[in-house]
Amino acid sequence: MNKKRKRCAVLLLPILFPSWAIAAANVEELLVTGSYSETQRDNISSSITVLNRTDISALNKSHLVDVLRTVPGLLIEEQGGAGGLVSISLRGGESNFTVVMIDGVQLNDPTNTRGGSFDFGNLGIDSVERIEIVRGAQSTIYGSDALSGVINIITTQPKAGHQQTLSADIGEYGYRRNSIALRGVENGFGYSLQLGRRDSGEPVNGSRQQSDDINAGLSWTPSKHQKIALNYRNSDGELNSYPEQSGGPNKAENDDLYRSEYQGTSLGAAWTLQLTSLWQSNLHYSLYEREESFDSPGIAPYMNVPPYFADAEFERKNLRWVNRIGGEQLWLHAGLERREEYGRSDGAADFGAIIPAPSPLPPLTANIVLIPLSFELDRASKAAFIELNTRLASDTLLQFGARHDKPEELDTEEIYKFGVKQDFDNGFSVSANWGQGFKLPSFFALGDSLTGNPDLKPETAENWDIGAEWRSKQHFISLSYFNNHFENLITFDDANFTNINSDAVDTSGAEWLWTWQPHQLLSIQLDATYTDIDAEDPELKLTGRPQVKGGLSSRWQVSGSFSMNADYRYTGKQFAGSQHTGSGTTESLKSYTTLDLAAAWQVIPQLTLTAALENALNEGFENAVGFPGEPRLLRVGINFSFE
Repeated sequence: MNKKRKRCAVLLLPILFPSWAIAAANVEELLVTGSYSETQRDNISSSITVLNRTDISALNKSHLVDVLRTVPGLLIEEQGGAGGLVSISLRGGESNFTVVMIDGVQLNDPTNTRGGSFDFGNLGIDSVERIEIVRGAQSTIYGSDALSGVINIITTQPKAGHQQTLSADIGEYGYRRNSIALRGVENGFGYSLQLGRRDSGEPVNGSRQQSDDINAGLSWTPSKHQKIALNYRNSDGELNSYPEQSGGPNKAENDDLYRSEYQGTSLGAAWTLQLTSLWQSNLHYSLYEREESFDSPGIAPYMNVPPYFADAEFERKNLRWVNRIGGEQLWLHAGLERREEYGRSDGAADFGAIIPAPSPLPPLTANIVLIPLSFELDRASKAAFIELNTRLASDTLLQFGARHDKPEELDTEEIYKFGVKQDFDNGFSVSANWGQGFKLPSFFALGDSLTGNPDLKPETAENWDIGAEWRSKQHFISLSYFNNHFENLITFDDANFTNINSDAVDTSGAEWLWTWQPHQLLSIQLDATYTDIDAEDPELKLTGRPQVKGGLSSRWQVSGSFSMNADYRYTGKQFAGSQHTGSGTTESLKSYTTLDLAAAWQVIPQLTLTAALENALNEGFENAVGFPGEPRLLRVGINFSFE
């Protein structure tokens, strides 16, 4: 390699290997998640993973959830291909125990049948600039729902200068994805706009999703003492799939599909004011609205899951005032928060399918027996919080947080969190965290006409973890052990056909990550997660949570303009529930592996060509009972960027 080409390759390393090749610099990273205000990563004791845009681009996955699959501690539950439900369990907790946000606006919808669990299949990948994952109970910061942790997805943000980007991706089975993005900063004004369209195609029979996304942002810095920022997002889509737990393409009794049309809108507005050198005040308002219309054919023979349909809408308004007072060695956060939520669902279940029809058969409408499935609820809560942070010398961090929540018509929730982190001169650090969390019952669990129970109690959590990290020029090693205790879990009681608070569940395990850069042009990552689940009810089997998962990834800068990425994933055995036999059953799914390959060629500085081969070995597996995973998929893409 001549000197000019070698110098070019070295300059490309921060672009192609941002979080691996510069692992030692991550402590200086500014985070907006896991703290009340933007801060350096080294000022947070919690276990954190950050993926930025160049990490995401290098992996070159077709779905955002496949990027998240590479993160230790995240367990993915799917129902077939795109269009099927995709949820995430963090450290073995329920999928609705994780707060999911876009640009700081919470997306969990408590009107859905999953208790507010977010469907990650609804998110496109082109607009994502950064993902921050914070593990452990975070309710002292985010209130209800953050029992297991937080995933904050940050979209395209204003950038110095002016930049325009066009991208397109095309693949087998009808896969299509394209987007246009504009962003820039000039004289204190910043802007960003991203328009995207995606069509998953149909690599798995019956599963398909199409959506159009708009993401926009504005910022204004009128002086060095204040900043105003606005973020807007709208996603409009439709999907179809075999009904959840129906047995999918392989085992379902019929091929009628679940169909849904949805629209989600989020808005965030923030005003930050530096009142003095030791006092910063931030006011943040967020609005999230979601509408969905769906129609399910039910699951034959329809005794447990009859055909049903519904139109649902949800709205959440949140206003938060946070003050940061102090300097670099001692500081506190204190503030107030108010949240208002409204949810409505109008629908019905058709029990005519399980009532024998007379012979000869009458017209189709004569055998329809509709039972209303409707509710309309609202609630509000207010909270006060405080967090104390101190550095003993420069290498010991202590954090203590407390929060007082008062939901309307419910008991007060008082929760606490404590964290400590110790840094050593040789790049070694240790941390320990303890925290509490709570989750208010979802609107569906409270108000559904058939199964709702207005007397449900909030679900609660108490968890702790210890971790160690070591950084050097070529290595980054991270190891964590966690323990979670969840109480009052909301489950469905078959005997009484209603939702109830059930027994406690404990989850524990370990997360391990090793990044090695043996050469400036090569980086290798190994990760593994072990999760053990212990329920008081010995017959309770929590689904979608493999005991073991892990992976091996490598990135190679072949030349100054050509790079390659390989990602090998192992998913261990896991339980999965199904209704395809006519009654509820739980089966054990086999372990499986996948290999994804990706390559990028920078033809000129403005033009990059990409290619990806997902599930390159065409591994056959099921990610739910009767639902096959996606087969081998070849994609090619083009990205044109200019300033």
